[in-house]
Amino acid sequence: MTPLRAPGLVALMLSMLVLVAGCTGQNNPTYTYAATFTEKTSTNPLSYQGYVEEGKVLNIYFQANTDNMTKVEVSLVWYDDTKDGCTDSLGLEVVASKQDLTYDPEQQVEGQSPLVVTVTVQPVPKVKRSNDHVALEDYLAGVTNTQGQGNWTIRVTCVDAQPNCPAPQEPDAGNGWVLTVTPYFFEGQVEDIE
Repeated sequence: MTPLRAPGLVALMLSMLVLVAGCTGQNNPTYTYAATFTEKTSTNPLSYQGYVEEGKVLNIYFQANTDNMTKVEVSLVWYDDTKDGCTDSLGLEVVASKQDLTYDPEQQVEGQSPLVVTVTVQPVPKVKRSNDHVALEDYLAGVTNTQGQGNWTIRVTCVDAQPNCPAPQEPDAGNGWVLTVTPYFFEGQVEDIE
């Protein structure tokens, strides 16, 4: 290598090092703020009590009006009300508001106590980072929504009042039950990143 070409080669190598260092620094940008989200549950879940006769269906209607709803959990609990040692078989069906078709609006189960149906309305939004606080506030306002709001129907059915009961002492015509409806929702906030 001649002495005249060496300075050009050194300059080329240095420029490549600067280029590589600049590229690796761009992969890890630093941000000042983040829009974060937390899933919460209603502090006052709806509660219903009732009685359903064997082979009958009882419809319960409720108006969902929670903003930013992520899911609704419906729980049905009952007990051996005749004390004959035979637990009744009940069914639970949830028909959600059909205003938003981004989720499966109908879910159904049957069997022994407890029965739980969870209808997922939407996922919790992902964290978003930025150096612009106002832009993140606008982002929070943009993700606020009314998905899942509207009329919901819950059906409680007594499938079998005396399943697998060898010798019932008295006829069991149905069963009492307690139903709990718990909506979940997300809350967002803009926070400083340390």
